[in-house]
Amino acid sequence: MKTARKEFYVASEVFKKPLGSAARTVFMFLSCCANRDGECFPSIRRISNECGLCRNTVIRAISELVDAGLISRQTRITGSGAGLRQTSNLYRILAARGERKPAPQPVTDDKPKPEDDGLGELLKRLDISGRYYDKPAAKAVEFAISELWYSENFRFKGERVPRSRVRERLRALDTEAIDSVMALLAETASAADKPAYLKACVYNAPFGASAVTAAQIARFRKYGAYD
Repeated sequence: MKTARKEFYVASEVFKKPLGSAARTVFMFLSCCANRDGECFPSIRRISNECGLCRNTVIRAISELVDAGLISRQTRITGSGAGLRQTSNLYRILAARGERKPAPQPVTDDKPKPEDDGLGELLKRLDISGRYYDKPAAKAVEFAISELWYSENFRFKGERVPRSRVRERLRALDTEAIDSVMALLAETASAADKPAYLKACVYNAPFGASAVTAAQIARFRKYGAYD
């Protein structure tokens, strides 16, 4: 494997699961790439090259690891407006790593499910892509929410906002709040090309009445940015 890291942790749980050799190899490579939070985003091509596996084998191995509850997979989207495109997936190691011990789990007959830090549940509740016909705009809003959810340095009106407060705001999003953001995009289509502005609008949406949205539109038309 062509990686600069000399050592890394691999969860022993991978050897206790009924996995194929390709899935175990891919899991070890993802563990090698992962940061301290257990996250990484190598492309399928890189995984294939580094592990010596063909593309289809890598894709099947990743699905096998997801089904086994060892990793989670999240689609990453870049760009905005009509220029949205999918980049490499974000992978998160769910199995215990290094000296950390897994929390005791209740005994059930259900198949273990990957952990969800709340973003997936939020996006599922809002159902933005399914609710709106303007798919590029819907994808732009979903991407803005995802970026905010994991942001470490989000600033609103010049002040840094802690991640806990950002997530509290995002959890307060409802259909009416998303409607206001989508209305803003409909009035100022180029807003989707300004990610920082769109994230500020999403952050403000739970508490932004129609008058606030109108004011945002007016400011954007005048200055080309959220102030």
